[in-house]
Amino acid sequence: MLDKVLDSRKQKLNIWLTAWIVAAVFILTNLPTPLYPYWQDLIHFHESGTTVIFAASLVVHETF
Repeated sequence: MLDKVLDSRKQKLNIWLTAWIVAAVFILTNLPTPLYPYWQDLIHFHESGTTVIFAASLVVHETF
């Protein structure tokens, strides 16, 4: 009976850990997004340059 309780707790912990990891990935990949229009005006990038920077940051975040 104790084994079932421990297995149940491990399953719940694994689910919460997985949920936090997924949430962290979504938050970290979207965190700099509101800054791109500001940077575009500041550095005088064209919209395509901003798109390239955004795409590169997603690749970097997804590979690590």
